[in-house]
Amino acid sequence: MTIQWRSVLLPYLEGFRQAIDLSVAALLLSGQITIRSVIVSPSEEIRLNVTGPIFGGGRTVAKGNRGDVDLIIDAANIVAAYLLILNQINVSGVFLQSQRFTMTLGGPVLGSPKTVANLPAKKKTRS
Repeated sequence: MTIQWRSVLLPYLEGFRQAIDLSVAALLLSGQITIRSVIVSPSEEIRLNVTGPIFGGGRTVAKGNRGDVDLIIDAANIVAAYLLILNQINVSGVFLQSQRFTMTLGGPVLGSPKTVANLPAKKKTRS
């Protein structure tokens, strides 16, 4: 009897991916990370880069203590957290830079493919 490890492990990997998304949502809502930049690619997809003091970057704030701009930044963070909780966007990439760590968020709502857990199958070789 052979165990199909792929079918056993895939639900755990999906749960782990979802736990990462929920952790990022909690960090967004607590103000530990914020949306740092928005990437618009020629293929009409949008991705959000998030970073903050907990990742070695700065928190995104308005220059000159402008409360209205800070409110817009906070609202964008809340919307991103809400979409992460609803599983409409996901963490799709992690980037290590000198002195900073950023995560990229994307999903069907933003025009990019949905991120799913995957276990690559072993390639069969011809004999």
